[in-house]
Amino acid sequence: NAMALNNVKFIDERLNALSVELSEVEKNVAQFKTENELANVEFDANSFSEQEIDYSRKLTEAEIELKVLSAIDRNLRNGDNESTLNSLSVSSPNLVYLIDNYNRLQIERKSLQRTVPENNPRMIDIRDQLQQLKGNILGSLSTSRQSLRSTIGSIRSRSSQFAAKKQRIPSMQRQLLEISREQGIKENLFLYLLQKREEAV
Repeated sequence: NAMALNNVKFIDERLNALSVELSEVEKNVAQFKTENELANVEFDANSFSEQEIDYSRKLTEAEIELKVLSAIDRNLRNGDNESTLNSLSVSSPNLVYLIDNYNRLQIERKSLQRTVPENNPRMIDIRDQLQQLKGNILGSLSTSRQSLRSTIGSIRSRSSQFAAKKQRIPSMQRQLLEISREQGIKENLFLYLLQKREEAV
């Protein structure tokens, strides 16, 4: 009858409108997650904590290495040029290689000192090699320290970003909850109207 047809027509109009609204809400949820770089708010809260710990560890390692490199630099510039160098915590393979060679020659020089004079050809050769290695090490130290300072700055920046983002998690949770609640209301209304349409038909 005419009344039933009018009801169906009204329901269809509401269903079409709701379908558009639901599509918009789903788009809003996806956009919110994309803009805030979120996949799952609860998961990301834990992920940010893990990232903070990871960045803290990396920052500590980089700062320790920078102190070690600075100590090596001071030792080479102000030391007695007879000591071996500490390569622990040094990450640059090239620098480790240079330091190992420097230490090997220092050990050999000290051993030879017991048996041969300073003007011995081998002693002179070792001193020349040590002097050359010293220059190479200082150059490598300069490059490595500059790289480490850049790394430390980058880690601190990323760590600050993660900390700030983590603080925003509760606010994000509320916003996402509101959007999701709106989505749920519209979905329930859509299902309710579908049921009413079936009854009207």
